[in-house]
Amino acid sequence: MESGKHRMSLKLMKGERTCLSHMFGLVRDGAAWDKAQHYKASTDAWYMHSSGGLFGNGKERDDEVGYINEGQIVSMEADLDKGTLRFWVDGKPHGPGYSSGVTGRLRWAVMMYWKGTAAQIVPTPELQRWTQ
Repeated sequence: MESGKHRMSLKLMKGERTCLSHMFGLVRDGAAWDKAQHYKASTDAWYMHSSGGLFGNGKERDDEVGYINEGQIVSMEADLDKGTLRFWVDGKPHGPGYSSGVTGRLRWAVMMYWKGTAAQIVPTPELQRWTQ
């Protein structure tokens, strides 16, 4: 993806742990798959963690807005013409997302930490309008 508006929705499921620990969002096409891209200094990823904080591209646990629970549906919308990435949980806006700088040739990504953890791609529900 390099331009236009794109959506993806996921249902997050925990494995052997008692809590979720997922990162989801966008990464640059060609970013190293075996390196952590979620640190503040990384310029190759724009993630939200299941705890509700933003990671990558100048953020590390920033703008926390609350935990996402197992079975909830996380929706993401990238508007690559505007350079934004927004998040919803169960159709309701979830945090500020990234309001600028989301550019380049990008791919959807999910990073999981614990054995048995999963993310299922699901249809995007109706999303409430994003207000600023």
